[in-house]
Amino acid sequence: MRRLIFSLFILLASADMYAQSGLTSAAPGGFYSWWSERTSAAQSKQPSWAVPLVTTYTGLFQVVRTDILRQTTPALTHTWNFDNSKGVNVILTGKTEVAIDLPPYIEHNSTAKDGAGDMSFLGKYRIASGNAQHGSYTLSAFALATIPTGSYKNGSTDASIAPTLGAGKGFGPFDVQSTLGATLPTGKPAITTSGRPIA
Repeated sequence: MRRLIFSLFILLASADMYAQSGLTSAAPGGFYSWWSERTSAAQSKQPSWAVPLVTTYTGLFQVVRTDILRQTTPALTHTWNFDNSKGVNVILTGKTEVAIDLPPYIEHNSTAKDGAGDMSFLGKYRIASGNAQHGSYTLSAFALATIPTGSYKNGSTDASIAPTLGAGKGFGPFDVQSTLGATLPTGKPAITTSGRPIA
């Protein structure tokens, strides 16, 4: 698992150095300038809201990110989650985004074994949107797919797909964003233990 994470890091670093070197000439400023202009054009058609910490952002965004969080159980043991299933989000076209979320590393600080969690992928399609001058709203459909890559029971026993609908509306300096979706495991052990939750 560490080799996979390291390989992905090297791949991203190489792509970033290649883009910054301007070796491609799709635009006068090179590939990086061309890609940045495409991204800005796609995002100019939606509100410029802050990305929520808990729910999935209902617009399109492009970012490389990671989270580190700590949970305390009632027995006062601490579980650390390094990365929290974050990774790379890329705007592919004017209305689509894909994300590759790396598996988190979970440290239990108890008798449970530490290890990697599940890897996931997200595909998002922005159905409709309006920036601050055109209604300040978003409506998107997306699907999150997880692969059972976790070790020592730190992930699910089966892959899952989570189709979701997300919407948001701005009111001056405030906005409300929400999502509605269901997690659909692909195998019996996961269906038996977690069912098909709707969030």
